[in-house]
Amino acid sequence: MKIRKRTVVAGGVVAACLVMGTAGVVAAEGVQGRGPASVLQNLVANGTITQDQADKIAKAFKDHREEMQDQRQQKRGELQQQLQARRDAMDAVITKTLGITEDQLQQARKDGKSLKELAGDKRDALIDALTNYANNQIDQAVKDGKLTQDRADKLKAHTKDMVTKRVDGKPLQLRSRFAHRFGGPAGTPGQGNNPPADRLAG
Repeated sequence: MKIRKRTVVAGGVVAACLVMGTAGVVAAEGVQGRGPASVLQNLVANGTITQDQADKIAKAFKDHREEMQDQRQQKRGELQQQLQARRDAMDAVITKTLGITEDQLQQARKDGKSLKELAGDKRDALIDALTNYANNQIDQAVKDGKLTQDRADKLKAHTKDMVTKRVDGKPLQLRSRFAHRFGGPAGTPGQGNNPPADRLAG
């Protein structure tokens, strides 16, 4: 009965620590320190759980913390790759429409030129191309079930105005914010559970 009691109490301690989000605290120095770590220490001292059980609980938290850190790092890398792909896709639309190279586009950014200045008499064509690109991303989001048709229609009503502001603004502004919102190639909308375009009208 005593063994059963220890097992139940030990399970309760683990559950309580999970609820309080103390994996890092417990794992930092075994069962040393304050808070839930000292709870484990006290439970060992009064005989509720053994030192071996306390060590296993602390190790479980430590392993969980390291696993979560690895997952966050992997996710961060994936998001960086996705963002780069979106930027490349956006640049491809710009260079193709203006008939320039990637190097020329990058140089224009270094020189502080706006896309309006870079486009010259092709400004309207660039706005149309980027508007079509953005609307295609919105349509793809609808097909993927990430956006309702009603919401998509409302967003597309604002697309050209937003594109025009980005084209007439600084090129880096368009590259980062516009690409982040509308995503890259079809099927790869921007970050978040909702397509970034869903924040256009907000």
